[in-house]
Amino acid sequence: MSKKLTTGPVDRDFFEDDLANWHLELFNNGDEKVKVKLEVFQLEPPALIGTNHTKLHPGEYNNLTVDTQGNEHTLVVITISDEEKDILLTLYGRNNNNDNLSGAVYQRALLVKIDKIEI
Repeated sequence: MSKKLTTGPVDRDFFEDDLANWHLELFNNGDEKVKVKLEVFQLEPPALIGTNHTKLHPGEYNNLTVDTQGNEHTLVVITISDEEKDILLTLYGRNNNNDNLSGAVYQRALLVKIDKIEI
């Protein structure tokens, strides 16, 4: 069974700049291959605006980025192919210069597990 994680809805306006993209850093700390998918949804009106995915072998690092396409409110969903996989991750909201926005940095422990998403 896969695990879905989210930050919950995010407003793009931050002190440092507007939110331009979501950037996910990943490291497979486990013993098996794992698939990870990053999806970004707009909330007004609800719709998928971008997706990116990767497969990670044990000990492998990768990153994924999805543009917010100027949407004011977004919802990020990270799907990990198996709940038991040992994946280290950090999600960054970034501005147009790809600088991290301090109010939009989430480590895995800060993300909320969701059972389903209906957009």
